[in-house]
Amino acid sequence: MLNLIRQLRFASVILLAVVLCTSCAQGPPDFQRGIRFLSFFDVVDTPPANPVHLMSIPPGAVTVANILNFGDIGSTLGPPSTVSGSDPSFAGETDKFGVSDYKDIRDNAVWAIQVNYSGVIPGCGVKLQNFNIPQGGAHIYAVCYIKG
Repeated sequence: MLNLIRQLRFASVILLAVVLCTSCAQGPPDFQRGIRFLSFFDVVDTPPANPVHLMSIPPGAVTVANILNFGDIGSTLGPPSTVSGSDPSFAGETDKFGVSDYKDIRDNAVWAIQVNYSGVIPGCGVKLQNFNIPQGGAHIYAVCYIKG
């Protein structure tokens, strides 16, 4: 009887560990609308003079959390989509997956978006760039290149 109780406890602990591990492995929710800001860093032999780029993701890039990001609407390009919000600005920092979601921004507009790596990777600094956010929204990727 004592052996059966130990086996049941062991099985319960294993089941609990599996449940906890699978819940920890979940990534960010699916993108639905607005702006999804993602932050990365990449180690390279020769980083560019300005190490931060707002662009697509290079193959060796790794996500990085706690990166500050801000945005302000500059002008509209036409009518908003049916899923558009009306927020004219956003501010936040990326989560443990390197993601910040801003679902309630006004889409179909030109946005000035700024990223600030200074608090996490001091050599990276700040970058500001304009983006045309189409109806429905878009992903914005920030990458900081550091010397390997």
